[in-house]
Amino acid sequence: MPHQKQGTCEIKDIQEMALREGLAYPAIIVIGDVVKAREIVSAQQYFKQAVAV
Repeated sequence: MPHQKQGTCEIKDIQEMALREGLAYPAIIVIGDVVKAREIVSAQQYFKQAVAV
Protein backbone atom coordinates (compact mmCIF):
# COMPACT_ATOMS: atom_id res chain seq x y z
CA MET A 1 0.00 0.00 0.00
CA PRO A 2 1.39 3.42 -0.87
CA HIS A 3 0.79 4.95 2.57
CA GLN A 4 2.09 1.94 4.47
CA LYS A 5 5.12 2.44 6.70
CA GLN A 6 7.27 -0.28 8.16
CA GLY A 7 10.39 -0.78 10.16
CA THR A 8 12.38 -3.71 11.43
CA CYS A 9 14.36 -3.78 14.64
CA GLU A 10 15.03 -5.68 17.81
CA ILE A 11 12.27 -5.35 20.39
CA LYS A 12 14.56 -3.35 22.67
CA ASP A 13 14.80 -0.65 19.97
CA ILE A 14 11.11 -0.46 19.01
CA GLN A 15 10.43 2.98 20.47
CA GLU A 16 13.44 4.53 18.74
CA MET A 17 12.56 2.88 15.42
CA ALA A 18 8.91 3.96 15.61
CA LEU A 19 9.93 7.57 16.17
CA ARG A 20 12.57 7.46 13.43
CA GLU A 21 10.20 5.90 10.86
CA GLY A 22 7.22 8.06 11.83
CA LEU A 23 5.09 5.11 12.89
CA ALA A 24 1.92 5.85 14.86
CA TYR A 25 -1.31 4.15 15.86
CA PRO A 26 -3.17 2.26 14.66
CA ALA A 27 -0.32 -0.16 14.09
CA ILE A 28 0.30 -3.87 13.76
CA ILE A 29 3.41 -5.17 15.46
CA VAL A 30 4.77 -8.56 14.40
CA ILE A 31 7.33 -10.22 16.65
CA GLY A 32 9.37 -13.33 16.00
CA ASP A 33 10.64 -15.41 13.10
CA VAL A 34 7.61 -14.59 10.96
CA VAL A 35 9.19 -11.17 10.36
CA LYS A 36 11.81 -12.87 8.18
CA ALA A 37 9.03 -13.98 5.81
CA ARG A 38 8.48 -10.32 4.85
CA GLU A 39 11.99 -10.19 3.40
CA ILE A 40 11.40 -13.36 1.38
CA VAL A 41 8.03 -12.21 0.03
CA SER A 42 9.42 -8.76 -0.82
CA ALA A 43 12.29 -10.32 -2.75
CA GLN A 44 9.92 -12.64 -4.64
CA GLN A 45 7.67 -9.72 -5.59
CA TYR A 46 10.68 -7.68 -6.72
CA PHE A 47 11.97 -10.43 -8.97
CA LYS A 48 8.49 -11.15 -10.32
CA GLN A 49 8.15 -7.49 -11.35
CA ALA A 50 11.66 -7.40 -12.81
CA VAL A 51 10.95 -10.42 -15.00
CA ALA A 52 7.58 -9.04 -16.10
CA VAL A 53 9.10 -5.80 -17.40
